[in-house]
Amino acid sequence: MKIEGPTGTTAPRSQAASALVMNTEWRQSDRESELLKILCWNIAHRHAAWRCLPDSGMYLALLQEAGAPPEDVADGLDVDPEPFRDREGRALSRTAIVRLSDRVTIDWLKPTSTAEAASGDFVISQPGCISAAIVNVPGMEPLTVASICAAYDKPHRPTGRMS
Repeated sequence: MKIEGPTGTTAPRSQAASALVMNTEWRQSDRESELLKILCWNIAHRHAAWRCLPDSGMYLALLQEAGAPPEDVADGLDVDPEPFRDREGRALSRTAIVRLSDRVTIDWLKPTSTAEAASGDFVISQPGCISAAIVNVPGMEPLTVASICAAYDKPHRPTGRMS
């Protein structure tokens, strides 16, 4: 796996500094190889970050601290089907997986709360803390990816920020 700093995005420097681009090489045949381009990015609730994704050249984006995509780009993005609002209608900050290329297909893994989970389910403790999917690429074994961002209820005492 080759890991590079953010390249090929139109994000402002302050936003792009937190992005990580992962290129994984796979062989489709003995004569041919290609890179699977995955962007992992804590977008920190910035709507502008969503607007950078379509032109990023990536195949897949693993996002953290994502709010719902802005309306002007939402229809053009293939985002995992989990809601961006909780049961009471409040906006969630969550992880998200976004398919950005037709070169891959995705089987989304549906998260289940610990209270509702059955044996074999993909179990999460907090809504929006983990998104996962199986990425399918022709000529390659399926790849499981996850976007993870831990939620906390209160800051830890040594941070000096007690609520």
